[in-house]
Amino acid sequence: MLGFFQKFKNIFKGQSYSEVPSVTPRKANAKNSTVDQSIENEINPILLKELKNGLLPGEVLLMYWLEGNNLNSNPPGYFKYTYGINAKVAAKKLVENGYLTESSPGEAIKTLKVAELKEILKEHNLKLSGNKATLIERITENLTEDEIVKYIDEKPLQITDKGEKTLKEYYYIVPAHRFSSKDGVYNVAEAIKYFNEFKGNYNPPNGDISWALLQKSYLRNLQNGDYGLARNNIRSMAEQLNREKKLKSSLLHYVEVFVMDMSGL
Repeated sequence: MLGFFQKFKNIFKGQSYSEVPSVTPRKANAKNSTVDQSIENEINPILLKELKNGLLPGEVLLMYWLEGNNLNSNPPGYFKYTYGINAKVAAKKLVENGYLTESSPGEAIKTLKVAELKEILKEHNLKLSGNKATLIERITENLTEDEIVKYIDEKPLQITDKGEKTLKEYYYIVPAHRFSSKDGVYNVAEAIKYFNEFKGNYNPPNGDISWALLQKSYLRNLQNGDYGLARNNIRSMAEQLNREKKLKSSLLHYVEVFVMDMSGL
């Protein structure tokens, strides 16, 4: 059966990735004040290890999530149950340390609905015609920030230059969360382990990180005869190739999944 897969692959000329081994996890450091102590022992220790800038991986991800939301927003439960942080406390920390800032009244007003914008204009005897962008422009041109702020209940958060620099430095965290594989092969913790293998000498692209982890797991599962797990690896590879618009290679991997399912492997 495995020989069939190899012959079938030769029909297509897909792009491949090289495999690089992952590294041993670092010891966790739970001294960060945003760690949720109630579930600390249930969290992967790598996710409780502070990065070089003093943030936890979950806090970097929270920074990304908070853009456009506000301090009173309710973050998803995975911040607590996967990343082990108290998101409310962490959000305040990110603002206090300059990673996020509240929008100005002129920026915050963009979050209002058209009906709300027209109510403001009507109250100030201004024209009500035009699309949302026109209404916002009319308000900001005719009202002061002190006048506008009265209509803003919550100011959305914006990522600062410091925050953008952090997201760029730890570029592999957000994608590893967004595209994590359901089998635990590719996720934030595994991406951190993989990245640290290079010790700052090389910054592998996100696609290379996920592919190498999936490939290593796939080969290990084949060697151990765990064909069901290998099938899951192939499916995750197919999904990645599809995201990258490598459609021919993606189709090949989906066919492999189909053949394995139908064969009983």
